[in-house]
Amino acid sequence: MWKHFFTEAVSLENLVFLAGCLHFLQIPALMFAPNMLNWKEDLAKLTIINRRIFQMIGLGIMLTTIGAGVVVVLAPAEIAGGSRLGTALCGYLSLVWAQRALIQVFLYAKVWPQGLWGRLSHYGLFANVLLKTGIYFMVFLIGVLRWFLNV
Repeated sequence: MWKHFFTEAVSLENLVFLAGCLHFLQIPALMFAPNMLNWKEDLAKLTIINRRIFQMIGLGIMLTTIGAGVVVVLAPAEIAGGSRLGTALCGYLSLVWAQRALIQVFLYAKVWPQGLWGRLSHYGLFANVLLKTGIYFMVFLIGVLRWFLNV
């Protein structure tokens, strides 16, 4: 009974759906970051063009994160099914989130805000991006194996 439940619950489709949902868990971080990191004060020091560039880069990151999450949540079966597009998307997303995990560990860890909320957000974001990286990379590898083995 448990074996059947576990194999049904942990299908590639469900894991891809979970990864897509994890994109949306970053929305609170995007909402709290401006206050937590004093963006208003820091951005005021920039020239207007640099402030706008920073804001547009942030908006682009937010739209990319949410947009990828929407695509993945709406089509987990297609993405996990081994198609070239689904496999390529998972390869791309695994690179994106692996890069973000490395940034969280090697660039942000030493300068991240301290205190309970600072530590929770740091480790929570790291866990989020690491889990997404793992799921997308696993689905990518399985898709590539399917290509070569013609399964």
